[in-house]
Amino acid sequence: STCFEFFWPDSDGNGYSEMNVSPSGDWQVYHFESYREGRTEATVLIPPRLKVTRDDLWVEFEVILSKNDPLWSKASLGQGVPTLILNSLSRGPTHWATSHPKAAPDFHLKAGSLR
Repeated sequence: STCFEFFWPDSDGNGYSEMNVSPSGDWQVYHFESYREGRTEATVLIPPRLKVTRDDLWVEFEVILSKNDPLWSKASLGQGVPTLILNSLSRGPTHWATSHPKAAPDFHLKAGSLR
């Protein structure tokens, strides 16, 4: 289904985290020790607030993170890049990012989702 994904590096530069959010309001945060390895569920003390605004032609999606949650306050969010998997009835899933370093989309690749 349609979901927004946001990846950001650890402050020490070794691992990275991924946040998935859906227009339905579902969300999840994972931490990875390295490229697709060592995935664990991240501890979120203050859940994000999600706001979805829809029109016939567009959808606006806002994710509000609390700076009082240690996960967000220590994160290198400014080095992350938002990505999107858009599931269309006519086309199926399409993958959106600032770049796709390989032929097949892979948001976990540092070159495609992290600055």
